[in-house]
Amino acid sequence: MILGDFKSTNLPDWYKEANAVHCEAHGHDYTAFHDAIRSCLKPGMRYKEFGTKQGVSAAAAMLCNPSSVEMVDIDITKFAPYTSIFQEYADQHDITMKFYNMSSSSSSCKSEVDVL
Repeated sequence: MILGDFKSTNLPDWYKEANAVHCEAHGHDYTAFHDAIRSCLKPGMRYKEFGTKQGVSAAAAMLCNPSSVEMVDIDITKFAPYTSIFQEYADQHDITMKFYNMSSSSSSCKSEVDVL
């Protein structure tokens, strides 16, 4: 997986930039599951993902305006530079955002969600 150094300062632009980098590096099929996220996730639903990395798929989910987005990863360092962009969007759209810096096998990150 290619990691980018994304420069956009708002989530919609950041997602476009990050998705374009991933598609160019790996082909459009690499991010096709973002379409599945968008087709399943409706406003007000709860989303959770395991293995957030930089947060590109989480951004695709957040742009659907769910009631909550939960991200679980054992390594937060690749997501950390973009946390404020995600939090700003979450605050503006009344989305509860949680990040669990742990293994997805930990019972500490257990919660009810609509789309995993």
